Amino acid sequence: MPSDVHSSNKRPAPLVALSGGLVSHVHTIMGFVAFFGALATALSLHYHKVVKNHVAQYPDEWWPSVSATIGDWYPERNIFQVGIALMAGPRFVLVFLSALLVSLSTPSKSAKASILLFVGVLRTLACGGWVYVTSTDDHLFHDIAMFAYLALTPPWMFITSGSLAQSSLAIRKVAKQDELAAKARRMRRIACFSFFACTPFMGYFFYRHNALRIPGAYSYYAYFEWGLIIFDLLFDAASVYDLSRFEIHVVEASAPQATSSSALSPDAAYGPEGRRLIDGAWIRGGRKQAVTTGAWSASQADLTPDGQSSDNIKHKEEDNEAINTARANDTQASASATSLRAIISLVSDSYLGMYSTLIEASAVPANPDEMANLTLTILAIN
Repeated sequence: MPSDVHSSNKRPAPLVALSGGLVSHVHTIMGFVAFFGALATALSLHYHKVVKNHVAQYPDEWWPSVSATIGDWYPERNIFQVGIALMAGPRFVLVFLSALLVSLSTPSKSAKASILLFVGVLRTLACGGWVYVTSTDDHLFHDIAMFAYLALTPPWMFITSGSLAQSSLAIRKVAKQDELAAKARRMRRIACFSFFACTPFMGYFFYRHNALRIPGAYSYYAYFEWGLIIFDLLFDAASVYDLSRFEIHVVEASAPQATSSSALSPDAAYGPEGRRLIDGAWIRGGRKQAVTTGAWSASQADLTPDGQSSDNIKHKEEDNEAINTARANDTQASASATSLRAIISLVSDSYLGMYSTLIEASAVPANPDEMANLTLTILAIN
C-alpha cells in the first residue's frame, strides 16, 4: 500500500486514518438514501398524486417517475435535496482522488487526469443546478443544467470505465491488487452497459405514453428510469476498489521551519505560521516526484527522466515472464474496452435516432414536464 511507504522525514503517528474506500461507501450510501428515501416517502404519503400524469392516473398508472418523486411534493423533495447536499462533500473528494489516481497511473504529459477533474467538478455543479432549481422555479435554467449534466456523463463514464489505478508492471505481480483492479473494471462495465441498454426501452414506452397516449405506458417507462438511477450509483460505487489504495491521515502539524521571505514559493499559498496550505510530493512535482520520494509505490526504474514509463527496463528471466503476461492481459483488456465502447456507441446512436424519429412522427405535442423526465433518464446521477 502507498501508506506503507514513508519519506526520510519522521512523521508522527496519525491521529485518525481513513481508508479512501470510505469516501466511495459514504457517496454510494447517501445517493441511495436521497433517491430511495424520497421514493419511500412519496409512495407512503402521496401515492395517487405522484403516479398521476396528463394521460392517466391510478389504477391505470401505478409507478411514479423520478422527477415526480423528487421534485413535486413535500417532504420527499426536501429529503432528496438534503441527501444530495450530504452527498456533495464525498462527491468532490471522490472526483479529486479519482483524478489523482489517473495522474499517478498515466504519463506526466497526459491530460487525462485534468480532463477527468474538470468534467467531474463541472458535472457535480450541473447536478446541483437541476436538483435545487426545479422546473417549477425556473424551467429554462433547470433544463440547461440538465443538458449540461447529460453532455458531461459520457466523458465521465468513458474515462472511468476501467480501473483508475493502473499499477506499474512490478506492482501488478501482487495478486490482490490485480484482483481489485479486475473487480473495478468488471463492475463499471456491467453498470455502464446496463445503463445505456435501458434507454431504448424508455424511448419506446415514452412514445407509447406521449404520442399514442396509452394508459400504463408511463409506469413501465418509470421502471426503466429508476433502473438508470441504480446502475449509475453502482457505476460510481466501483470506485471503492480503486480508492482503497489511498489512506487519509490526520496528524499534528510539525513545527514550522524558519524560512526567509525570499525562499517562499510565489506559486504557493501559505498559512499564518509559514506552512503551505496545500503541500505534498504530487503537488510539488507530479507523478515523478511522488515516485522518486517514495510517496507512491512504483519503482523509480519505471520512470524516464521526463516521468514517463520506460519500456527498456531489464529484469531477470522470471520477471520477464511476469511482465509479458501482464502486457498480454493489458492488450486483451484494451481490446475488450474498445469493443465495449463500440457497443455503447451503437446503442446510444440507435436510441437517439429512434427518439428523433418518434418525436417527429408524434402528432401530440410533448408535455414540458415529461420532456424533462425523458432528459433526466439518461443522466448519470451523482
